Amino acid sequence: MTAATDVQGLSTGNGLLAGYLEKINVSRVVFVLVMAVLAYLMLGPLLFLLWDSFHPGWEIGDETAFTLSSYIKAYTDKRFVEMLVNTTIFGLGATAFSVGMGSIFAWLVERTNMPFRNVTYALLFAPIAIPGLVFAISYILLLSPDIGVLNKILMVIFSLEEAPFTVYSMTGLIFVEGLRLTPGSFLMMAAVLKSMDPSLEEAGYTTGAGILQTARLITAPLMLPGILAAFIYYFITVIESFEIPAIIALPMGLQLLTTKIFFATHTTTQMPQYSVAAAISVVFILASAGLVYLYTLSTKHSERYTTITGKGYRPRIIDLGKWRYAAVGFTVIFFSFSVIFPLLVLIWGSLLPYLQPPSLEALEFATFDSYLKVGNIPKFGLAMKNTLFVTFTVATGTMLLSSLAAWFVVRGRIRGGRIMDLLAFLPHAIPSIVVAIGLIIFYVKMHRSLPIYGSIWIIIIGLLTKRISYGSRIMIGAMFQLHKELEEASEVCGVGWLKTFFLVTLRLLIPAFVNGWLYSALLSIALFTIPVMLYTPKSIVFSVLIWNLWENAKVQEACVVGVLMVVITFTLVFVGQYFASRARVQQTLT
Repeated sequence: MTAATDVQGLSTGNGLLAGYLEKINVSRVVFVLVMAVLAYLMLGPLLFLLWDSFHPGWEIGDETAFTLSSYIKAYTDKRFVEMLVNTTIFGLGATAFSVGMGSIFAWLVERTNMPFRNVTYALLFAPIAIPGLVFAISYILLLSPDIGVLNKILMVIFSLEEAPFTVYSMTGLIFVEGLRLTPGSFLMMAAVLKSMDPSLEEAGYTTGAGILQTARLITAPLMLPGILAAFIYYFITVIESFEIPAIIALPMGLQLLTTKIFFATHTTTQMPQYSVAAAISVVFILASAGLVYLYTLSTKHSERYTTITGKGYRPRIIDLGKWRYAAVGFTVIFFSFSVIFPLLVLIWGSLLPYLQPPSLEALEFATFDSYLKVGNIPKFGLAMKNTLFVTFTVATGTMLLSSLAAWFVVRGRIRGGRIMDLLAFLPHAIPSIVVAIGLIIFYVKMHRSLPIYGSIWIIIIGLLTKRISYGSRIMIGAMFQLHKELEEASEVCGVGWLKTFFLVTLRLLIPAFVNGWLYSALLSIALFTIPVMLYTPKSIVFSVLIWNLWENAKVQEACVVGVLMVVITFTLVFVGQYFASRARVQQTLT
């Protein structure tokens, strides 16, 4: 049965409800509702945050006149400049590392004859399934100067008196964050290389230029808009990161702006300083806006970088010669540090009552009892239930809202489509910790009319807000590729807009919908910043449970939950890919 046949089988129904619906424009009503939801999700908390930064205590009912006291208190802190510098160094270092590594792998996979290129492409997706908090804990277990398994092994092999590496440094912080973000950077840079005509590179080779010289003088400049886009995207991602700095930076006394915001709102000695946290959040908002504006200026004359024309092209595969196997070795090393070592040390840590280097003596203490007794971990069952509920709700809500918004942006003949597109993309430029502060202020102030603060729903709203920008990009791109003739056929048959959207349009977009749902679900499980800022004992999720176990020095239990979390995410990836491939096959057959 084809989609066209389905259209012919649809009907508008009859009765009072059908007659009433015929008198109103359903698409306009849905447009207003979608616009209202997007404005509610983003503009409300953001405006409340800005207002509270000038009116301390306003969120709890204090009548405070306009004042700059929160900004003065935040920016005159003796450590503020240090935190700002640390955040900048961390952002630049980790971004340069991830974008640089991503570009190298993109070039190796898309342009060279490196062996196992398809395998490399598939394996680079694996690190995405390891949550950032779990990744940070694994590197404490690997490279801590006191308990690091890798350090202990190297000390024994080379008879060293001190640990050769330490993760407790700015270098270690940059390395771990950059390593975690490399796969996403690779995907962005691979897309740039796939769409770039290699004829200019080939012209460089014919003039006698070597591989490195051609890459430096021709390939890199042509990739500049893509590199800049990736750099800006990941710089914003890095400076908003909290989980890795919380695990690695705090124990060594290294303060960043994200950790300052966290402790301003989570203090046991005084009232939470929401207005101070809001004032610091303004730094992130201005930085994000400035970077987006910089990108707009730098790509204003994008025609300078245009290489795709009406002529067909096929990329030339560069022969690396004897360096082919060096490239494979480089890939193996990266995959070992990004996936194999972190997973092995997590599993090892989950089997032992206390961490120690692998040895025959240590194997005597290894046991699976911790997995059999996982139900005895306080709040494990509640965290499992909440995590599954949050994951399903956020992923489904995100993709439904994104699909509706995408239709109005691409298909709708209603004024305001560009505004809707902007609202759907705006959360991407606002860091997670800023979104969390905005939600706290918004729902504390509105607690009487909207009693959401302290419940699981505020976490769902926060995660949905952050994911809507990604979901809308996927669905808008897919909507552009979908011809509207089947929708027009449905209208000719007298089918209403709402039925046509769900039974025709959305069905044809199932592959994109499933991919977006999968990615949203993965991030809903893995994200830590929004849940840790908004949770209560009743709304705890897996990521926060691991954080609490780690903070209470329950290393084995933290490793057990971490391993289970990774198993869930990997399972979700495989199951999601299976259904996505089936959807693509069914779409092809119909």
